Amino acid sequence: MTAPRFTALVLAGQRAGERNPVAAFGGTTHKCVIPLRGRPMIGWVLSALFESSWIDRVIISIEVPELLAGIPEILQQRAAGRLLVVPSAGHLGDSVVTALRDRGDAYPVLVTTADNALLTPAMIDHFCTQVTTRGIDAAVALAPFELVRAAHPGSKDRSSYRLRDGGYSNCNLFGLGSAQALAGVELFRGGGQFGKKPRRVLGAVGPWLGLRYLARLVTLRGLERGLSRRFGVHLGIVVMPFADAPIDVDDVASYHRVERILAQRAGDREEVQRL
Repeated sequence: MTAPRFTALVLAGQRAGERNPVAAFGGTTHKCVIPLRGRPMIGWVLSALFESSWIDRVIISIEVPELLAGIPEILQQRAAGRLLVVPSAGHLGDSVVTALRDRGDAYPVLVTTADNALLTPAMIDHFCTQVTTRGIDAAVALAPFELVRAAHPGSKDRSSYRLRDGGYSNCNLFGLGSAQALAGVELFRGGGQFGKKPRRVLGAVGPWLGLRYLARLVTLRGLERGLSRRFGVHLGIVVMPFADAPIDVDDVASYHRVERILAQRAGDREEVQRL
């Protein structure tokens, strides 16, 4: 049996009423077009997606499509019929629903963000393989924080989920197996950063699971089961064995950090030293 190919949804919009600090640093309204090692940030994400054999086509969600004009990866893939740009909404959850509404042929869907510049084909392949082989309806990718700390000593604690069996960091990778899985769209609000806003936990998962989660009485698999019951779909947590997976461009400091990691990957020692 042939494995299904995924549609990738890239969230590139700017939250309504907010001025992103990275965008301000780069002198633009949207950080997705700021150069990283000579190419727009979103270009790194698109290259990883199109290099994966799991990805069939890409939808970009952004409220100002003209900002993307002239980006080579976008021009090339649009011409090939593999890329579509649609309007974004006020926040991540609404943007997901808006982009996928009336697109029943899009599933399964991999959702990521335009600032996920360290995304690699290997990360995509691992995530899509897990979602497919486990028959997951809705998925979220997490990486053990200890893995991140070991690879990047001195890293601040980026744990989005603090559980009984350890801390896990959100990787800005989500999966939807069908339109019914949109019931779990609450996971996309704020990029899944439940750990930073406890009230969001209670609203998203309900008081019983939420309180147990806040008290760190829930394991990773317990959280998976509780969320599945809450949303009425098989929600699976995909553990990512990649230390770079949770690192995106959140602020100016992480922008420089991502630049340095990209330079290391390219073997550019002079650039690493400069950064």
